[in-house]
Amino acid sequence: MPTPLNEFDHYARTYMQAVHHPLRDLVDRSGNYFIELKAEILRTLVRGMLNRPDSVVALDIGAGLGFFEKFLFNDFEKLIAVDLSKEMLRVACGLNPYPRGNGGGYLCGNSLQLPLPDASA
Repeated sequence: MPTPLNEFDHYARTYMQAVHHPLRDLVDRSGNYFIELKAEILRTLVRGMLNRPDSVVALDIGAGLGFFEKFLFNDFEKLIAVDLSKEMLRVACGLNPYPRGNGGGYLCGNSLQLPLPDASA
């Protein structure tokens, strides 16, 4: 019986096929429209709540294949994408790499016990 972690590892390789649907493809063939829209909503909320959103260390917990990262990494001081599945993150690094010069990047970890210092994000 597969464990949840093995399931996530499996989805790393088959995610796009799993979410493929003819109706969705009519609106969003590339799979980016809804992700980009959600990223813009998040960006707007953060800008509305903070004086300097570019000074924020942000976490994307459950980052999966890193689709949000390509739309958000320029908006924050640092963006750390966390996922439980090493395979999911391996695929994410290939599909959606982003600069790590600011200390951000992909990080394997459990959302209930983040591998980060307390109050660091």
